[in-house]
Amino acid sequence: LTLDSEYEWVDDIDVSDPENSPWLCHSDESVSIADMDGNVRRYDDTGNLGGEGWLGVSSGELWGAVNPEGVEVIPVMYKQISKINSRLIGWRNDDSDIDCYDENGNLLFSADQMGSSWQNNGKSYFQVKNDDIWEIVDEDGRTVTSKKYQLMTRF
Repeated sequence: LTLDSEYEWVDDIDVSDPENSPWLCHSDESVSIADMDGNVRRYDDTGNLGGEGWLGVSSGELWGAVNPEGVEVIPVMYKQISKINSRLIGWRNDDSDIDCYDENGNLLFSADQMGSSWQNNGKSYFQVKNDDIWEIVDEDGRTVTSKKYQLMTRF
């Protein structure tokens, strides 16, 4: 992989396997990610998404996510993005309109709002609200509550 001299410094994403890791290329105005096929994408900024090589990437004030192979799997269209348990969550607004993705960028579920999340026996669960009704969905986006609730608390 050959990179332009416009970059001030270059770093690999996965320090545990630098020979097979995509590269972060930093300049004064942007960060570029070069994947192992030589494809380069430019972003305004990056942020850590809980380790394991996952990066948040931004253009302007919107965020997306890049996997450990340097591939953008979550589109840059969210006000905020984070990793909760094994899933990536994007918020289109400050605290509402969320989308939940798996590690391959597959959309698992969308919700107007999200409450708590937790793990039980190695599986993640999320409280989500759509059309003023709360339910619990698992990490695969399947509803696990048999009824829909107007109020839901965890204790």
